[in-house]
Amino acid sequence: ALFARRWGLNFFLGLALRGLHYYLVQSGPRTPWTSPLAIQFLDALGSWCVVLGLLGLFFRYMVTDRPLWRYLADSAFWCYLAHFFFMEHAQLWLNGRGWPWTVQYLVVVLITWIGLFASYELFVRYTFVGRALHGPRQPPEEGRLAALSLAASN
Repeated sequence: ALFARRWGLNFFLGLALRGLHYYLVQSGPRTPWTSPLAIQFLDALGSWCVVLGLLGLFFRYMVTDRPLWRYLADSAFWCYLAHFFFMEHAQLWLNGRGWPWTVQYLVVVLITWIGLFASYELFVRYTFVGRALHGPRQPPEEGRLAALSLAASN
C-alpha cells in the first residue's frame, strides 16, 4: 500500500498539523484562516494523517504473525467492552485513601489490565463468548495433549 511506503511522511505531517492546531487553539492569532471551521478541519486532517501513518508503520514492519500481537488483537474488543467495569471499581476502591494521584493512576491501570486479561482468558477466549467474537478455537494445551496421547498410543 502507498501509505505503508510513506508512513513517516503521513505520521510526522500529522504530528505537525496537530501541533499547529494546538497552537492556534491555545494562543494563535484570530484571522479568517483560523475560524472554528478551519481549526476543526486542521484537527481532522492531522488526526487522519497520524492514523494513516501508524497504519502504514504496522503494514510495513509488522507483517509477520506474532503470538503476543495476535493475543492482544483478539482480546482488544473484549477489553473495550469491559474496561469501564474494572476501571470504575478500582477508582471507587481507591477513593479517599489519600495516595498521590500518580500512584492511584498506576494502581488503577494495573488492576484494570489484570482484570481485563484474566477475565478474557477465563471467561471469554475459549467460551461461547469467544466463539461469537472470533469463531471456534481450541485451547492450545488440549490440542497438543491430544496429539501427544494419540502419538503415544500408536
